[in-house]
Amino acid sequence: MPYVERHPIESECCSKILEPGAFIRIKAPKHTGKTVLLKRILDRARYESYQTIILDLNSASSSIFCDYQKFLQWLCRSVSQRLGLEEKLADFWDSDFYDEHDNTKTYFEDYLLKQQTVPLVLVLQNVDRVFEQELFSMDFCRLLR
Repeated sequence: MPYVERHPIESECCSKILEPGAFIRIKAPKHTGKTVLLKRILDRARYESYQTIILDLNSASSSIFCDYQKFLQWLCRSVSQRLGLEEKLADFWDSDFYDEHDNTKTYFEDYLLKQQTVPLVLVLQNVDRVFEQELFSMDFCRLLR
């Protein structure tokens, strides 16, 4: 079945991805073109010289989703690895004084993003795994925004 381009959604997504701090959520039933749409959005970002990372949450073991802090640390480590950077959680994570959101934000802003010379597009696939944990979903969505 060929991909059916959806105007104006596709062009809006391709424009939105170029805005600093943009957040796009693609949610639809299986076999409706999500992967093709994502590819087109990423192609646009790469055309504009953005770095792109795809992180599939299905690659995390189930034990990661038992503890929210552990999940966020896994996220930080995984993004570090995809960027080809040394993992430095010990330098930026302080559970004695800050909560896991502050630590994650600090790690991304003060370490990962400061290493970037070009804008970064981070794709999280299979985020529904986060939504399986009721307490995770609200906090994680707030963190992403």
